[in-house]
Amino acid sequence: MQVDVNFLGEPRLWVEQKEKTLGKNKLEALLFYLLFQEEVDRDEVASVFWPMHDSNKGKSSLRNSLYEIRQILGFDLFSASTRDKILLDRNILLFKDVDELVEAHAKGEYRDYPSHIFMQNKDLKNNPVYESWLLSIRNAYQNILLNNLRAQLLRVQQSGRGPEIVAIARQILETEPYDEDTLRILMQYYADNQQYNDAMAVFKRMKDLLKDELMVEPEPETLKLADFIQFRKVQTEVNPVTGFQSSRLLMNLTQEYQSFLNGSSLRHVVIFGEPGSGRTDLIQSFLDPLNLKTVSIRLDSPNQKIPEGFLLKWAREFQGKGQEDFRKLLLHLPEKPLICVIENLEYIDNKSLIYLTDFLSSSQNRIFFILEATREFLRRNDSIALLVQNDNLSQIEVPLLSRAELHHYLQSCVEKDNRVWSEDRFEEVYEHSQGNLLLAREYLNPTGQAERLFLRLTAGLSEEEKSLLEACSIYTTGFTPQMLRIHTQEPGSLMKILRSLLMRGLLSEENELLRIKYPPLQKWLYDQLPGFYRTHLHELAAGNTAGLNLSRRQESQYQAMHWKMARHTGKFLYHHLREVEQTLNLFDQMYPTDIEPDDLPEHFHQNSRQYDDQLKTLVQQVNEYCESSSGPDAVKMELISNYLMGRHLIAGGKREDGIKLIHEVIRRSKFANDPEYLLKGYIEVVHYGIQKDDMDLMGRYIKLAEELNERMEWGTDQRKRAEVLRLSGLYEYNIGNLEAGLEKLIQADDILKQSWYRKTGFLARAGTLNYIGHIRKTLGDLSGADAAYQESIGLVNGKLHKCLDILYADYGRFLWENNRIDEADGILEKALTEYQILGTHWKRPATEAILGLIAVSRKDSRKARTHLVNAQIFHRADHRKGEEELIRQLSHAVRVRQKN
Repeated sequence: MQVDVNFLGEPRLWVEQKEKTLGKNKLEALLFYLLFQEEVDRDEVASVFWPMHDSNKGKSSLRNSLYEIRQILGFDLFSASTRDKILLDRNILLFKDVDELVEAHAKGEYRDYPSHIFMQNKDLKNNPVYESWLLSIRNAYQNILLNNLRAQLLRVQQSGRGPEIVAIARQILETEPYDEDTLRILMQYYADNQQYNDAMAVFKRMKDLLKDELMVEPEPETLKLADFIQFRKVQTEVNPVTGFQSSRLLMNLTQEYQSFLNGSSLRHVVIFGEPGSGRTDLIQSFLDPLNLKTVSIRLDSPNQKIPEGFLLKWAREFQGKGQEDFRKLLLHLPEKPLICVIENLEYIDNKSLIYLTDFLSSSQNRIFFILEATREFLRRNDSIALLVQNDNLSQIEVPLLSRAELHHYLQSCVEKDNRVWSEDRFEEVYEHSQGNLLLAREYLNPTGQAERLFLRLTAGLSEEEKSLLEACSIYTTGFTPQMLRIHTQEPGSLMKILRSLLMRGLLSEENELLRIKYPPLQKWLYDQLPGFYRTHLHELAAGNTAGLNLSRRQESQYQAMHWKMARHTGKFLYHHLREVEQTLNLFDQMYPTDIEPDDLPEHFHQNSRQYDDQLKTLVQQVNEYCESSSGPDAVKMELISNYLMGRHLIAGGKREDGIKLIHEVIRRSKFANDPEYLLKGYIEVVHYGIQKDDMDLMGRYIKLAEELNERMEWGTDQRKRAEVLRLSGLYEYNIGNLEAGLEKLIQADDILKQSWYRKTGFLARAGTLNYIGHIRKTLGDLSGADAAYQESIGLVNGKLHKCLDILYADYGRFLWENNRIDEADGILEKALTEYQILGTHWKRPATEAILGLIAVSRKDSRKARTHLVNAQIFHRADHRKGEEELIRQLSHAVRVRQKN
């Protein structure tokens, strides 16, 4: 029989997809209480629902209520009950939405629910015991939900998914209205998108709430952010002419002109920035409202001369003194000074540049010059630099648009056309253009300007520079100088060329990687390469990875990408499988080896769903390839594919499906004589045995792994031997052979602490030391155990979060068992923090129970009750042996404390 129960919001019950109701509030409260607990003492139920009755009368009322529930429903949900306990029928398949909430928290997922209140409107008047239980459960699930929402908020904030930021932040603030961290994220998002009124509105709402209800001011960080947003609201109004330029740049240009006009300054202006950044738009925004006579010229090719008419206009200001190359201008000057604009100054010829600099440095000139140039031209031109140094020329930089500025500009464009864009579409344009206004406009309405921009960007490159830039175009995710050494005949000049390309604005640098600055420029360069030459470049890159300083995962990813682009399907799939296997090592809590700390993606534990989809797609591709291919390579790929999917299923909770695949891997590995995956198969069965608490299975497969290790040398890499020793030591400990277990663990530690394993074996060593701590504790060597626990934590802390939850939990329990209560409290609280970060709950019920017992000892009943509820919730998710006793101790202590 399938039973579905919703506890969040108004509780609802479905039996075989038909909704059932009782029509009586107290009976429904009792029914949902029992369904939530699944197994509970009759005494406890009676004390919760009939606290004013003595024990016998309370049990009698309980029996009568259970009978009434059966009569209304027409069947017995609790037919497995005994004299002392109420038990759910063992044949019932029970699904609870709160269990989904716990699992969503573990996976970093967000699911929307009609309400976030546990058993809403199922309060019982004049029953403080039931109300206390209900409140504690509500608080527990509210905390789980809030931690889930906060983790999700950080993830969407990092990915820039704006509408989700607003939706999630508002839900958090509805549940926790004083959460200023979330408020600041929301305010910052609004400010980045120039929604200043919205930002100040949510700030004012929080400020009023804090003042009225708590009589406090917002935190200094919140006040500082509010002041900054208010300042930006006043100072950064959008220019109505162009729709994107901030008033700051236009104001600077206007002030320079006014100073020139009234004689307080003789400075001209050079406006510089990346080609396509909007320099011309800024100049036009300045000129349009002035309605002055303006002379403009646009230089379009290198070494271009200024037309004679321009020279005459300049010469007029010199009045013929000392300038034999100039002729006097016979025209009278207009009443208002002339404005002269020269675009693309980098193309000017040397003679014209000399005339220009002489004129700009003259104190007699009355023509205001606006020059437009690239940053690279200004950097390498001494004449212009001298003008700036002598205060004859002022510089105004037009930077590329920020995400928020481009978003605002695009929003105004699409609104004019009555279109609606998603946040992903805006982000797509930003990734395409990197804030370059011309490229963004080309994305909206292609006119061919982009290719002209690329021709301009690449004009004047030497053959060596152009050849290297073409080679750079095959690296879509970035590259290092080491990767490019295979593409140049003179490695010594490589850094000089790269610096030149970077200064020209053709390359950008981010997170120690170089890349072609604009994706469409990279594609344009790549598409121009002949097909055979592209393939050659990719083959060259894939086959030369030595000295690239990549982790094994990064190297496999690098090779897979290039073999794919070179159309070598088999090699691509093989290296992609290797990459995915090394990625799985990041997510699989049972597999602590092979982790390289400098290869960990930020918040890697939140990306497991993306990895799930990637693995399924890859397995399908491998199966299709193997159907049409034969030979040892195809056999190997199918072997790896089955191994990865088996591990993934076991780690994801589908243990029985996963172990079938692992046994198939073992069978095929024997047939193919592949000791690497035969050993991996044995180890995965051992992990399965740990999860099933099957010591017999563990023992059999550890013995097989040990026998295989004895037959194989494994070369200089002894990590496989260390892993088998580690698991063997754990097995000996579990069956009570403490001395034998300690000996094997010490052997594993001796291997892993060698200097060449410090980078890739530190996590396996931390797990080994943790087990050593367990055994030394059991043997009575408390100081040795304490040292082992602390060293295990020290190896991981500050590098990554994976396994820190277990390490803190085990050490905290050790401290508590040895009556070091204050230390235990601090360490176990750290364990809870790690559980929240990772979304895991292995050993969390015991951690919560111990913290609850500590709270009881400190007479903090409320905190003890909270930990009890959490322990019960997470124990239902794990059902791990050995934790029930701690939970029972805490439950009894809480009841005694409440009675007293």
